[in-house]
Order: sequence, then C-alpha cells, then structure tokens
Amino acid sequence: MHRGDSLGLSSKFVHAGQAVDQYGSVVTPIYQTSTFAFASAEQGAERFAGDSDGYIYTRIGNPTVRALEECIAELEEGAGAVATSSGMGAVATAFLALLKSGDHVVSTASVYGPSLVLLKEHLGRFGVASSFVDTSDLEAVRRSLRGETRLIYVETPSNPLLQVTDIRAVADIAHERGALLVVDSTFASPYLQQPLKLDADVVVHSVTKFISGHADVVGGMLVAREAGIARRLRQMMTYAGCCMDAHQAFLVHRGLKTLGLRLDRAQKSAEAVARWLLGRNDVAWVRYLGLPHHPQYDLARKQMSGPGALITFELQGGLAAGRELMNRVRLATLAVSLGGVETLVEHPASMTHSGVPVEERQAAGITDGLVRYAVGIEDANDLIADLEQALAPVAGTVAPYKAQQEDPHISANDTVQTGVTPMRIAVACESLTEVSEHVGRAPLLLVYDVAEDKPKLVDNRRNDVAGHSQQCDGPHEHKPAHQCHDRLVNAVADCQMLVARGMGRRIALDLEARGIKPALIDRDVSPFDAAALAASGKATSQVGYCRCSED
Repeated sequence: MHRGDSLGLSSKFVHAGQAVDQYGSVVTPIYQTSTFAFASAEQGAERFAGDSDGYIYTRIGNPTVRALEECIAELEEGAGAVATSSGMGAVATAFLALLKSGDHVVSTASVYGPSLVLLKEHLGRFGVASSFVDTSDLEAVRRSLRGETRLIYVETPSNPLLQVTDIRAVADIAHERGALLVVDSTFASPYLQQPLKLDADVVVHSVTKFISGHADVVGGMLVAREAGIARRLRQMMTYAGCCMDAHQAFLVHRGLKTLGLRLDRAQKSAEAVARWLLGRNDVAWVRYLGLPHHPQYDLARKQMSGPGALITFELQGGLAAGRELMNRVRLATLAVSLGGVETLVEHPASMTHSGVPVEERQAAGITDGLVRYAVGIEDANDLIADLEQALAPVAGTVAPYKAQQEDPHISANDTVQTGVTPMRIAVACESLTEVSEHVGRAPLLLVYDVAEDKPKLVDNRRNDVAGHSQQCDGPHEHKPAHQCHDRLVNAVADCQMLVARGMGRRIALDLEARGIKPALIDRDVSPFDAAALAASGKATSQVGYCRCSED
C-alpha cells in the first residue's frame, strides 16, 4: 500500500508495500504457490498480454514478493523494483539487461569480488570489456571512458575499504556520455543512502545484509529510476530465472521493518568501537565513515544520512596477527557477510582472499593485517571487551609503537593508552591561550609559522610555556621560533605522535626532511572533545598545536 511521500523512512519501513487482502491481514501472507489459476481463458490471455495486472507464475510475479518490491521502490523513490534470489542475482540481472557484446563498463576497482569476476571472466567471454578504477577520483573515471562505454558500476561505500564515490558527480559524467550509472548501495541501505535521488539510474542491494538484517535469508533487489529500465530488468530476471521466492520475500520484508532501529544502534556501537581501536598501538590504522579523518568523510556526510556499521582496520602484526584475532574473538562471530544483528568479523588475507596472489591482493588494498568488522546490535562495551581480550596476545608480540601507515586514523582530540605502553601524543589547539592550561606537563609545543609557511616545535623543557603564553597578545603570536628551531630534532624524539589541525601532511614532510617519522594524525576537530577523551584513556603527555606568526 502506498501511503504517500509525507511519511518518514521509519514509517515507510513499516507500512510501504503492505498489501491488503480479503481477510484484512496485517502482515502480507506467504503465498507459497508456484502457479495461479485464471477465472477464464480470457483472463489468462489478458494476463499473458500484460493487459491485466494479475499473477501467472511465481517466477514472473508473486503477491508476497511484489509487496517487498513495492516497499523498497518507495523507499528508494524509484519507478519499479525487481527482487532476485541473491545479491549476485541482482548484479548479474543488471549486467545482462543493460549490456551487450561490444559494450564497455567502468567499475569501482575495489568492487565486491564476485562482481569483479563476473565482469572480467564471464561477461568478457561475450565481448563486454571492463575497466576498474578508483571511482572516488572523478578524473580517473573520465579518463577511463571510451566511445563504447555504456555503463558505470559503482560500489559505495565499497567493500572492504569503505571508499566513498560521489554519486551525483559520476552520474553527470555517465549521462554526458550516454551511459547509465548503476550503484551497489548494499553497505548503506535505503536508510542511509538513496542513489536514485542523486541521479543514479539503478540501485542494487544485497538484501541479505542490512535490509533483512537477521542472517537467515539471501536475496537481492534492483530499483530503477525510470519505468523503461525497470521493465528491462524484470524481463531479464524472468528469463534468467533468478527470482525470489515467497518465503524469502516474507523474511526480508519482516526484517526491513526494523532497519532504522537496528542501524541506529549498530552505528552508535560502531563509533564507540572505532574510537577505542584508535588507541591501540597494535592497530596501524582505522577507517570508519563516522570519524572525520576518513578520506571521504565530508562526501559521506553530504550523500549519506549516517556512517553505517562497518569498520576496517589494519593490525600491525600482519597475517599472523589477523589469524590470531580471528581465533580469539568470542562475542563477535567469525564469518563473512554483514548487516545482521550479530557482529561479524573476518580477515580477508587469510580467508576470503587467501587464494589471490599477494601482489594482486595488496594492489587492491587488501593488506596482510586488514580486518573487516561488521558491528551488530550488541552492547558496545561487550564488543570492546571481546576485542581487548582477543588482541591481548597480538599486543604482546607487536614492536614498540611505530609510525602509522597510510591514513593513520587517530583523532586529533584523542589522548590514548596504547596497550601497556603509554604514548606521548600531540593534541591540536587553536592558540597558545587555549593550550596554556593543557601543556604544563608537555615536553613540546608545536606551532605553525605562517611567515615561513611551515610548522615548528618549541621545546617546553627549556622554555617556560606558561610564561611564554603570557607574552602573547593573541592567538597569532609566539616567541620567535628560530630560538627553538635548533632543538627540533631532539624535541620530536620525545613525541611518538603529532596531531595537526588541517596541516598534517605538510608537517609530515617538514619532519621527514629531518629524518623524523612520528605517527601523524590529520583531523579538523575541536581539540578537547570530552567524549573522545573519556573513551580513550590517558597519555603521558600532550603537545599543543597552534597557528602563529613570526615576531
């Protein structure tokens, strides 16, 4: 039943697509039948001709399945939806319906493995060419286009690296060249992202994941922006035979009703777990869309209504550490998939991608220590306790803290306890006035010299920072940095981690030129976030950072 666009998403989860039968069933029944009787030969002829909106055969259509299709079409604001027997059934249906021999496809490089294999190895045999690029790089997308490009296939957020692609921008690129844009939005679900509203032509879901949400059914869904494309998709699904059955549809529709509640809870727990992971010296980096250091954090906030419940992190100990963690988790379930009420964890390098050549796997971003952690609805404290006990042996085998790898994901407002070894970290601050109350115990003060356009460190062990701050008339002044510059190397040696407000990479270059490579955090946030501090423990010292000018 369509109840209008005025309803909010959570209300639509409950009411959209709800069929009303002759008995007044509150829940759409399971029409467990393979075929449907006609009242007359004339009625049968009308249905086969498409002149009558009735049912013929469950592979072609079924009332329970249609209720789910109408619900998700309404959630995505599409012209029509087609349910399939699995997520890959939806992907295959889209490719078969929209491509022909001689066509070219541009796909997200870090796309779901079976989708990649389907394009490269199977459609390739029938004359469909594919290019795989970083679709978050719009110029890379443009460069990959050919005259025969008919489809751009984007997975956003991507699996497992949580890469985010600008859907509207890529839609514009596709349409300028007469191509279609298909978006796999499984990791977001309609609750967090609606690609058709951003001008995508088709959205794909594995409803096995968040939409169903209970790890008890597999299924897929395609939703088209235009009715003509929806008809092409349905025709291909019908002839390919990858239809969803009535019992599948019933389970998915039941699970969908609580999608908002489940994701709200899972997102809250995911952020708590991600922030806790930031404080581990056995974790090289953490990537979660809810933390501002994510490379596409701003874009995710723009096109999504929430960060989701997936966390990806890298263990310092590589393959051995990954296996150890998998074997020691007790609350999280060691399994593939995601989006259910239970938290699932997997180590791609030793599990799903173990048969992929190392060079190829690492080129795709699947590094030895990468872990995908799909947060469920358990209590965050229990999940953290489980990870803490599972990581205990890993932490014991990790060398003293070393510089983080690409995207070192520790927030600028975190002071952290890393394993059993406290770290000295730098905390971002706007001015000396702001930091004066916080740097009394700190050995270093990091300042940014606007005149020379580079960061510098003040050695607080040899300079009275409190007195120094009293000499300043405002936040853009400081004691001449050249008086402290010769102590830079010695000062940084006492700090294992530097935080910079928006200047992180320039600071890194300045320090690397001196042979110093502390971990670097680049995040534009308030430096003393009480929630972050409460969640992360204590450090032995802090270092303030401010933007200052030369006297």
